[in-house]
Order: sequence, then C-alpha cells, then structure tokens
Amino acid sequence: MARGDISLIEAFSMKVTQELVELTLSRFAVLFPVPEHSKTPELASVWHGLFNDMGIEVFNAACRDCAMELKSFPLPADVHRFAGAY
Repeated sequence: MARGDISLIEAFSMKVTQELVELTLSRFAVLFPVPEHSKTPELASVWHGLFNDMGIEVFNAACRDCAMELKSFPLPADVHRFAGAY
C-alpha cells in the first residue's frame, strides 16, 4: 500500500468530522434554502455532536438519501432514519 493510502477497514472505521458536517450542511443549504439565522457555527457543532460516532460511509449515504428524498432541509432525525438502511 502506498503512503497516504488507507485500507478498506480503516475507511469504514473513520468517523464523521466537524469539517464533513460543515460541508454537508453547506450542500443541504444549497438544495434546501434555510433562513439566514440557521446558518451558524452552532448548527454544525450540534450536528457534529450527534453524528461524531457514525461512520463516514454511513453518514454520506444517509445524507445522499436525504438530498434525494426530502423536500425540505433535513433534521438530524432524518439522517438517523436513512442511516438505518446502512
């Protein structure tokens, strides 16, 4: 394995980071416009606190499903519900 590469096991054990949450919320804000007062660092911090123990692959898949299925900005409960499929 080349330096910088990660194994499949390592990839599945990686957890959600603050940066990933911020990126995901930014993408959701483009798809589902939210009021300006909702675009705060606290929102990302709360979401990170809720999802920091979830695997990245599961989080990404659940958020992709939210983006494809929902008609409004997802709540953390929506992400958890879609994560159940993975």
